[in-house]
Amino acid sequence: MLLEMFKEEEGEQEKEKEEKRRRKQVKPVANGQVEVTNKEIVAGIKTRLSLSQTKWVDEVPYVLWAHHTTPKRSTGETPFSLVYGTEAVIPAEIRVPTHRILAFDVESNSFILRENLNLLEERRIMAFIR
Repeated sequence: MLLEMFKEEEGEQEKEKEEKRRRKQVKPVANGQVEVTNKEIVAGIKTRLSLSQTKWVDEVPYVLWAHHTTPKRSTGETPFSLVYGTEAVIPAEIRVPTHRILAFDVESNSFILRENLNLLEERRIMAFIR
């Protein structure tokens, strides 16, 4: 009886070890890209924090917005444009009317957005090639 319990526990430990090994499998390229992105985000948060170290959570949306709307050297594109097929309108453009905002027309904008979405896959391929 005691021997059977010992064998069962030993079998469970082996299953746990195998599960840990399986979870630890690494995808080096993907993990490297994630690490670079995380490093950029943390650097952005540190830059935005000057006096108050406890308000870092409030800075995350601004840092993420900056990250998503800044062209990356490797692709020449912004992550936002590679996802949505068009460049983002930054908040400063809304507050201080630019030509882009003043010339806005809902109908033509809808047409241009659909056109950009049709070309999105090609844009992604071109960014991948760079």
